[in-house]
Parts: sequence; structure tokens; C-alpha cells
Amino acid sequence: MGKFYVEQRLPKTSISWDIAHHLYARYLQGVCVVVCSRPIVVLSAVSKQWQKVLGAAQKERSSVLGSPRIQELSQRILYMQHIQMSVESPDDAPFEDVYFMTAEQALGHPPLCHTLYCMEEVSDASFATLCAGLSDNGLAVRYILPE
Repeated sequence: MGKFYVEQRLPKTSISWDIAHHLYARYLQGVCVVVCSRPIVVLSAVSKQWQKVLGAAQKERSSVLGSPRIQELSQRILYMQHIQMSVESPDDAPFEDVYFMTAEQALGHPPLCHTLYCMEEVSDASFATLCAGLSDNGLAVRYILPE
């Protein structure tokens, strides 16, 4: 396990909104993993928010006049349209971009990733185990859940 960064976040809106907007800046870095109690539900919510982020990027592209910025946004939108999200394990679906899994699944076999989003309350020891698969200079985002 190499050096990685930990960010604690208290989302002002929904966590799915926060993850989708955070992913916009992180998904090109490499594989992302979302640890949550209900992967299918969270995948659906994040995917819906992702479509809104994609729409905003398309709207921005249509309002930009400079050619280099249009090319940059067009390339980013192309990548965004092809992002693959899954509730399957990385062993079963090795070419996905974002994986959603429970803490138990992730603790049993810490996934290799560049960004880890932890939405579940886990002990510090368990969080460290979850982070074992982070790449050098990876980022672990630990959500502070409202009580």
C-alpha cells in the first residue's frame, strides 16, 4: 500500500449528487469504488445524477465559442458517455470504471482503485483495510453521515 490521501466530506445535498460531481473530476484518474450498504440503489441514484452532470457538460459545450475548449469538452463528454458502472465485483466485471459494493464485499477482497468513496460507517481499522487497494496518490473519500 502506497501513499494516499483521505478526504472527509459532509455533503450539503444528497451523497449521490456529491459523488457524481466529485467523479467528474476523478473518473479519468482510474477505477473508482463506492462502498455503501445498498449498492443497487446507490448505483441507480449516482447514475441518475451522472446523467445530469453529463447534460450540464453538453450545455456548456454548446455555449462555448473557443475551439480548443470545445474540443476539450467534446473529448470529456465522449468519455463521460461511455463510463461503465457496476454492482458486480472487479473479478467478474474487470473492465468497469466505477464499482458499487458493500463494506463486507470490499473488506473480503479490497479492490484495486484510484478513488474510494466510503458511505458506510466502518471502524478506522476497517477503513484502513478498505484503503489497502488504493493506488499511489489515490484518494479515499469518507462521508460523514448525519446522525
